[in-house]
Amino acid sequence: MGHTSSLLRLMLVGGLQEAHPGMITYESGATEEAYKKDLAYLKEKVARFKGCNVSLQVDAGGEVIITQLFYDTDIFLKFVSDCHEIGIKCLIVPGIMPIQSYKGFLHMTGLCKTKVPAEIKAALEPIKDNEEAVHAYEIHS
Repeated sequence: MGHTSSLLRLMLVGGLQEAHPGMITYESGATEEAYKKDLAYLKEKVARFKGCNVSLQVDAGGEVIITQLFYDTDIFLKFVSDCHEIGIKCLIVPGIMPIQSYKGFLHMTGLCKTKVPAEIKAALEPIKDNEEAVHAYEIHS
């Protein structure tokens, strides 16, 4: 049962129709083909539940998408547009992660494979060893 949609199907069929868990998605795919496949899978997970006839064709019932963290708003806006284009109409909440420390920032963006715009890298590099300056950058950016 390894997929989120399988868990959602069980929750909804089991009488928890009021459960509206958020969905987590990636900001972009490795290739255009993989990205489109991920969007189609996401659409399956977020489409409204259509009765109790559980099969592979039943939509899972998520109503909110929470994206992974991102620092490039163009990627987020493209993702939202692409979701709307294929009929995903639920709320899409941008995943944010304040920059608490340079080391933590590098760890999380590396772990999530987050694209970091050059201007953010350039701003953080000279202050990476100054925790107060990193916090000030975070607050004012």
